[in-house]
Amino acid sequence: MKLFTIAFLVFGCHLSMVLCNNCQIEKSLTGTIFHSGNYGSYDKCWMIPVTAGKFIRININSISSQSSCTYSFLNLSVPETTEEYKLCPADSNKYPIVSLGSVIVRQYVNYHYGKHLSFSLSFIIKDIECINKGSLHCNNNTCVSGSKVCDGVKDCSNGADEVGCDRP
Repeated sequence: MKLFTIAFLVFGCHLSMVLCNNCQIEKSLTGTIFHSGNYGSYDKCWMIPVTAGKFIRININSISSQSSCTYSFLNLSVPETTEEYKLCPADSNKYPIVSLGSVIVRQYVNYHYGKHLSFSLSFIIKDIECINKGSLHCNNNTCVSGSKVCDGVKDCSNGADEVGCDRP
């Protein structure tokens, strides 16, 4: 019970939101979440944890349904804030969603009315430093300040910040 309570507080889930233990937790810094629309599950949930100092960018690749948003839709929420997005088939390929907090992706489907929902979204989690002009991208997910390039200290795990530096 203590573990559940700690996880509940750490990830900022609220009672009004989906319970964390009902969500599949995505552990990768990049990935794709999709559902094929088969009729096996009514509601499904994924949680993408975003730690301090990082941000997430989510692209909605596709959403399709037999109905309007009344019976089937995708909901993205950030428990630490009041950010919440209700996504419908017309929302495919729109601007990406960017957040500084963990994201819960919840699929709502009312199969009682014979409706289904299929979707695909991709995400990437990066260091906030990657947003700054002049930062060096160490790899796809981490960056260092331009002031740390060629300073004699390997700040990137792959040493990219010290490659090609001339030292006397």
